[in-house]
Amino acid sequence: MRLDRRGIVFVVLLWAIMALTTVAIYFAHSSRLVYLASESAAAGYQAENAISSAVEYFLYAIQTEEPEGKYLDLETDGYEVSQVPLGEARFWFLGWDRNALTEPSSPVYTAVDEAAKLNINTADQEMLAALPGMTSELAAAIVDWRDTDEELSSEGAESADYLTLDTPYAAKNSEFESIDEIRLLHGADPEILYGEDRNMNGVLDQNENDGDASWPPDNEDGILQTGIMRYITVFSREPNTKSDGSNKVNLRGQSARSDLQTLVSERLGGDVFNQIIANAGNNLGRPDSVLAFYLSSGLSEAQFREIENDLTVSEGEYRIGAVNVVTAPLAVLACLPGITGEKAEEIVNARLSLTDEQRESVLWLTTILDPDTCRLVGPHITAQSWQYGLDIVAVGRNGRGFRREFVVVDVEDPPTVIFRRDRSREGWPLGDEELESQTEGVASSR
Repeated sequence: MRLDRRGIVFVVLLWAIMALTTVAIYFAHSSRLVYLASESAAAGYQAENAISSAVEYFLYAIQTEEPEGKYLDLETDGYEVSQVPLGEARFWFLGWDRNALTEPSSPVYTAVDEAAKLNINTADQEMLAALPGMTSELAAAIVDWRDTDEELSSEGAESADYLTLDTPYAAKNSEFESIDEIRLLHGADPEILYGEDRNMNGVLDQNENDGDASWPPDNEDGILQTGIMRYITVFSREPNTKSDGSNKVNLRGQSARSDLQTLVSERLGGDVFNQIIANAGNNLGRPDSVLAFYLSSGLSEAQFREIENDLTVSEGEYRIGAVNVVTAPLAVLACLPGITGEKAEEIVNARLSLTDEQRESVLWLTTILDPDTCRLVGPHITAQSWQYGLDIVAVGRNGRGFRREFVVVDVEDPPTVIFRRDRSREGWPLGDEELESQTEGVASSR
């Protein structure tokens, strides 16, 4: 009987040991999960701080270089743009190769000039329709959304169309405030907005080239369809003032002749103004663009560069939506009036050999385009950069805490952040190799 009791006690003791072991394992596992969660949260804070630091880093570069409307190429000017260390964190400026004729096979790192994109607040319907993957219906809907009336354009959409939706709303009839607003429009399907490039990195990732095997939908043709979001903006504008803050000479203004005479006499001499009058004649007060005025002025390139940035043909504090032909990619150049795909390639190839001085002007286009095309495209172009889009990717320790944010900086003095939007939900954009590189220490830390 005593042996039976000992056996029972032994069995109970075994059960107690097993219960205590189970509890110990449970709490150990819970502690491990809490530790991993804490480490991931800490890495997330590191990544968020890295994004803030990346913005400050860019602001420092702008203030140091003082480009005053000139395009700032971070990498060319000696600034780091990828895997920039900040303690245990890293950050990247995800951008594009503006001179590429085909999509790259790996991510490109740079800050992107917003003037290199098509401004959906100013581009006409024909220019919008020329964007890759754009439909005529969405192009018309964009124009209808931003205009101030309820008059329906051909193939467009107004409040009458939006008020019939399950969640009704009226057409804005005012300017777009961000490119994300375009998702409210009739015909704004994800395939048109993003194409196959759902993480918006400009690279054909494996899941974007496997047909129906994984999301997103793609045609498995080995060619990236980028969608229009990559090429549009609402932020491009340039000050309509001189570097000293005074108004530019408006070539279409009532005092154009006297203002131009003062400017030319100060910079080039009175005889040169008489030469301009002799050449421009009655067209002096009616040019559609500064480039058109140059073509009729009879001035040499060297002479015109002395006054080019002090001339305008528009009223108002800012000139909105001009495309920078020095930084715009092939797809955007091909949207400009009179610019065919072939001419767009010529422009991209020609600007590779431009001098720094030539890049500050649009005059070099006259060696590529005939005078009629120059006059056609002149009102829509610039050589200045005043806003930059920073697509910032960051990770914390061991590649954890992934964060991604799109930030727009206006560099007009003082440089200011004018827009921020979280893009983390778009997914990891830097490719599998970079992901593996950043997470090498994760397995060992666990």
